[in-house]
Amino acid sequence: MEGVMKRISLFTTGLLGGMLLIVTPALAGPVAIVHDSITINVGDKVEYDYTVKIGEFAGGGIFRYKVYDSNGVYKGQISTFCVELADKVVLGQQPIFNVGPEAITGGWDTAGNVVTSDPLRPQSAWLYTKFLEYLAGNLQAFGMTTVPDFFGNVGATDNDRFLSQRYWANALQVAIWYFEGEAYYDNGVLKTRTGAVASNKPFITYAEAFIAAANDANPQDIGFVTVVNPQKVDGMPLQGFLNLQVAVPEPAGLTLLGMGLLAVGFLRRRF
Repeated sequence: MEGVMKRISLFTTGLLGGMLLIVTPALAGPVAIVHDSITINVGDKVEYDYTVKIGEFAGGGIFRYKVYDSNGVYKGQISTFCVELADKVVLGQQPIFNVGPEAITGGWDTAGNVVTSDPLRPQSAWLYTKFLEYLAGNLQAFGMTTVPDFFGNVGATDNDRFLSQRYWANALQVAIWYFEGEAYYDNGVLKTRTGAVASNKPFITYAEAFIAAANDANPQDIGFVTVVNPQKVDGMPLQGFLNLQVAVPEPAGLTLLGMGLLAVGFLRRRF
């Protein structure tokens, strides 16, 4: 099925509003997750969908980006996570200036040093790959005792299910930040480099379960996951995010890796 775009569309009730870096109030129910398996190239443009964000801890969580080619033709949309803690997103279409194995403008490395270029860690790539496998229907993708609830199926009420979905999104974001050096343990307390404490949050056990699962898997490389680095028109670097590339790289010296996302199906939330 090479060259065929596959969509994961999870229909749930409710829509999550609010802007990035603003705490989002709980609404009636879980949020729909949409992910198209597409290749993002240098020169493409991405647009942050501010109407859809799952999670609120330290401005992180599951984000949705709409993707356009260099001519403005719509390619699809992806669900993804932040790589760096301090970088921002802005509204409108922003050009991609780098796609590769590292976040440009960095943030912090695993030693806590501020860096201008920060390589993606294999554990972060593994976690994102498993997240996409989960969306494709493999709910046991992470191999954890407690099955994640990214779809928001767990809870007695719509609000309970909304909170469950949000906790799991926060947890996976924090785990990725941990491996990227954006979060760390300080005397047994997991916190971000900007001082937000995760250890006193309801999702901390989930975050630590993700960290343990990635460490147990012991991945040796980032596979086909890349960091997509957008840049505002005036040159200001923006938030790098993760994508699983789906096409063979073109011979232009770009650090693009590719493969199709296998076994992606059309899923519907069970009521």
